[in-house]
Amino acid sequence: MKKFSFMNDAGEKKDGSIVVERSKKKNIDLGARVICFLIALLIWIYMVNVNVVDKTETITLNINVVGADILDANEGMMIYGMDKGTVTITVKGSNRELRKHLASDYSATVNVSDISDSGKHILPISVQLPAGANLSVVSMDSSNVTFYSDVVFTKTVPFDTFYGNAIMLPETEGYYSVVKSVDAVEITGPKQLIDMVESAKYCIEGDIQMGKSFSNCALIFCDRNGDLVSYPTNLINYAAEDISVDVLVTGKKTVPLSVKVAGLESGEWFATMSTETVTLYGDPAVLAEIEEYTIELDGVMIGQTVEKVLTDEDLDEGITFGGSSVSVYIQINSTADASK
Repeated sequence: MKKFSFMNDAGEKKDGSIVVERSKKKNIDLGARVICFLIALLIWIYMVNVNVVDKTETITLNINVVGADILDANEGMMIYGMDKGTVTITVKGSNRELRKHLASDYSATVNVSDISDSGKHILPISVQLPAGANLSVVSMDSSNVTFYSDVVFTKTVPFDTFYGNAIMLPETEGYYSVVKSVDAVEITGPKQLIDMVESAKYCIEGDIQMGKSFSNCALIFCDRNGDLVSYPTNLINYAAEDISVDVLVTGKKTVPLSVKVAGLESGEWFATMSTETVTLYGDPAVLAEIEEYTIELDGVMIGQTVEKVLTDEDLDEGITFGGSSVSVYIQINSTADASK
């Protein structure tokens, strides 16, 4: 550290000295300064060139249909069967400009509001670039879209429930019945397609031996020959929430008959019958618990023959004789006579 001193004779002429200290400055390497400057300059030049140079970017856009509501309101028509739902474009611009925009800033549309007749149409795809963007479209994988238009038509067709051999019951089951919430369905769609439909059906598949209920049924449609009408999904509209189907399965089981006679001691008599079995119908779960059916008689003597008519009233709830009565002739025999 360097020191500087001088004499001060002012005032009362007293001698004195003032010491001023000065820090020694650090030596800065001039070469390092030059190198840092050059690096900064190179980074600046690189960034400027990267941002201004032209580049391309490929973007895939959904094609939005414009004017379908106008077409419906003015002409009562609808469009369907578009051959594509997306278009891929290549845009060109500076790197800086391209980085400013997201894919959602671009859009592709096809305007159908000027259509006035039914049939096939080919219309151009219009691409909208971000507002104020200094970009250009250099290529598109497709410039047109093809689709069809038709008058919106409504028709009521019978609901036949089944298509093909949908219900397969095990051999042990008796029969099934179907309860439908509706007998007819109102359908809406393009007239040419709706004209082909003659019936609506619901295909029931799988194990239904215990019965099943179906709601919000998705229907299939058949022509006058019973063949399926093929069409794009959701092109035919109907109120699925109003449609339900219940499949009620009735089991069948044949069980042996037995006889019980009030007032007669066991072992002194036996019965012979015109039939030794009876067939019962009903809930398969209930039938599974039944091993035989017992006919109860009262006031019958040994040696007497009686006719017993079996009706559904003699059975537990949910079990029937199949809708008709069963007649059984019963003869009460003496065990002693049979042993002679």
